[in-house]
Amino acid sequence: MKHTALLLLCAFTFTVSHAQTLLPQGWRTECVGYHQVDVPGEVEAATEPVTSNAYSQIGGGEFSESLRVMEDGFNSGELTVEVSHPSTREEFERYIPRKMYKSKIDGRDLLPTDIRYAKDEIKGYTSMIADLENDKSIPKNDAFHQAIQDYRRIIANYEAQIKAWESIPEIWIDKDSYYYDGWLWLWRAPRIFRIRLNKEAIPNDKTRQELTLAVLPRFQTRALGEIPAGPGFCVPYGFVKGVSKLPYRSQTTMRMKDEPGLLYTVRFESDRLTGVVGQIGYVPETRAHRPVREAARLGSANISLTGWRAAPFKETKLPNGRYRVEMTKNGKPEVIERDASQGEVFALRAEADGAKGDPLRPAVLVMFTAFSFNADPVMKDRPVKPLEQAMPGFKQFLGSVRMREENVQAFKAVKEVTR
Repeated sequence: MKHTALLLLCAFTFTVSHAQTLLPQGWRTECVGYHQVDVPGEVEAATEPVTSNAYSQIGGGEFSESLRVMEDGFNSGELTVEVSHPSTREEFERYIPRKMYKSKIDGRDLLPTDIRYAKDEIKGYTSMIADLENDKSIPKNDAFHQAIQDYRRIIANYEAQIKAWESIPEIWIDKDSYYYDGWLWLWRAPRIFRIRLNKEAIPNDKTRQELTLAVLPRFQTRALGEIPAGPGFCVPYGFVKGVSKLPYRSQTTMRMKDEPGLLYTVRFESDRLTGVVGQIGYVPETRAHRPVREAARLGSANISLTGWRAAPFKETKLPNGRYRVEMTKNGKPEVIERDASQGEVFALRAEADGAKGDPLRPAVLVMFTAFSFNADPVMKDRPVKPLEQAMPGFKQFLGSVRMREENVQAFKAVKEVTR
């Protein structure tokens, strides 16, 4: 029997009071997954490139081609959501499957990976059959004919796979909403959102298609910093109403628009007893790391904030006030001069354990990573804020991590219904 998802939307007969938190000037609250956090300014979130060459996945999260993130993703338990970079309506039409597979990238058909593989295998086996039949040195005995028959059977199986894929119906729900092969594609200017039901959320008496189409009225766009009303699951620039009793995993990476070299990553993973494993930032070319360890609070939990700090390259201040920087470019030593010091880079992490089977107590991982000023063009040749200046704000960010009160009540209601 499949484990089914139980959703609770807004069927409350009582109102939830919101505790008003006094934030420092310029701070705002951001919604991440089922949770929220206070951030020290206007943020942008990592999203996925539009130009991925596989329709089953748009791509990986990034801020730019040179500053990418790892492991970001938005799984509410019931469904998975993907969010693209700013795009155009024309790109949306190009990358939906029925039009995308007719396009080419680098001279190759832009096909789903398994279909492209099937076509390549057909070419390979067809060539093998031709070579065998044309090779006069090979005796045309029973073994020969059996080999030819086996290869043709393999080709027929791949052809059937391609035919089945090409026969999948496509459904235009409206001019900006499209369903194909389990994925709901939404054009919501200026982004493409894609939603797919997790198989654990599909009971035996329902189909993926009917449940996926039922998600459409529950989805809405939002601006970063906009907290939707009612229970639900936030992704960058979007929101899906309702909570699910299935285990969830959400990771969002943000950065402040006025400090683009500092990345704030927060991950929630339910149904885990221990903290979550994750990367702790990139390693600079220098190995002169200095450890960092400080006491802090992650939400309501007392934790140890750990990590490292280091200069990204060897730097010498010159008599004229400029800085001599020794680095490596394309594997070769390079020396440059800059007007400003490069400062430090650092990577810190904090984590709190979760509780098995309790969606109100997921394992939490928060990472704070500083990149040197050559990591992204938008950083404009300036170093990030020194750790001593950044640490108080990050600790406030850490302490503000909490589940949205609407979701607390919704998860409690789900527990009551399923007892």
